[in-house]
Parts: sequence; structure tokens; C-alpha cells
Amino acid sequence: MKLYKVKPDSTDQLLLSEIDSIGFTKEKRLQNLIEDNISLTLRINFIASEFTVGKYRMDTIGYDTEVQSFIIIEWQIARNNLNEFNDVN
Repeated sequence: MKLYKVKPDSTDQLLLSEIDSIGFTKEKRLQNLIEDNISLTLRINFIASEFTVGKYRMDTIGYDTEVQSFIIIEWQIARNNLNEFNDVN
């Protein structure tokens, strides 16, 4: 997914400019970055990382106060292109 930043030009018109992306070859690095900034990036409260229940392990757990629901995130690096990532649930 391409990302853009908004900035006004000299006439106060808003312009979009594409933000350069960086690749993540290790999902843990991306996971740590997002978890450290989870309220800013996903607007949820951080609860736990690498949380285990029985035989199941969840990468990231957060809580969305707006909908009063827990959020479970499973981080995966796309196998076909290491410059992209997928998050599931």
C-alpha cells in the first residue's frame, strides 16, 4: 500500500507527495515498531505481545475502547515480496 503525506503549496492548495517505503525482512522488527506506537498507528491500547493461551500464541493484543473489543494481530511478512507485509485479524 502506498502512503502519502499532505502539505500545502505556496498558494495554500493541499498537495500529496508519496512517502518512500522501507522493507521489513523480519516481522519482529515491524511488530515492535507498531506495538511501540500502537495508539498512534491503530488507535488502540496495547495489552500484550507474544501472548499464549493453551497451544495458541497471539503476536499482539490490543483493546479498542471505542467498540469495547479486544484486537488480535498476527504479523506475517509476505513471502512473495519482502517489501510488503500482511496483517491478519
